[in-house]
Formats: sequence, structure tokens, C-alpha cells
Amino acid sequence: MGSRAIGNGFVVVDDKFILHFDNEVYRKFYGIIDFASFEIIQSNGSTFHYFRDRNHIYLESYMNAFCVLTDADVTGFHIIDFENGMASSLAMDYVFDKKLSYRLADSIALPGLYQQVGMRFIAPMSSK
Repeated sequence: MGSRAIGNGFVVVDDKFILHFDNEVYRKFYGIIDFASFEIIQSNGSTFHYFRDRNHIYLESYMNAFCVLTDADVTGFHIIDFENGMASSLAMDYVFDKKLSYRLADSIALPGLYQQVGMRFIAPMSSK
């Protein structure tokens, strides 16, 4: 089997565990990770990473611990704005690990931290 470097200091070892700069990571998720297809979508190399395998999209960032993005479609997933944690998957949008109840394309950024969606005003990181 051996080791497979997937970039930015990540290595999948023997399709059984993952190292990041020689430290084992994501052990809690080993039961659901498909090691053979596990890959980086995008990463800054240290504190912010999107991954995918054949079944799930995963995210680790400075805003959240490593997690599975709920209901994200592996084939339809794409990153809209990496630095601000904005991503889309078919009919759902995400800001970091939060699945939004509205589409990012329908929102208007307001001065400061709020967004307008239709007649609603949304606070940052709100899913409602």
C-alpha cells in the first residue's frame, strides 16, 4: 500500500490514516473517510482545507474543527470564495461549515457585516 502525498503536507498512509506534517489528524472520522479517494480540493497549507472523497465533502478551518459538510454533493460542490469560506453544492450554499437557508447569489452585501436577502437582513454566519 504505502504512502500517498495529497499536497500541503498531507499524506494518506496505507489507506488507514492521515498525517499532516507528520502528525496524525482526523482520527475521529476514520470510520467514514474513504482513504483511497480522499483528496484536497483547496488548502492554504496550514489552517484552512477543503477535502473530498467519493462520498463526502470535508472542511477544516480557523472557524470550525474538521467536519463533514452536511448534504454537500461531491460532484456538484465548488468553492465560491475560499478566503471567506463560501461554497456551493447544487441547490445549497455554505459559509464555512454552516449550511445556509438562502442562496448566496440572492444576497446583497451591506456595509458592515450584514447581508440582505429579499426583505430580510441576515447577520454574519447566520443560517437563517
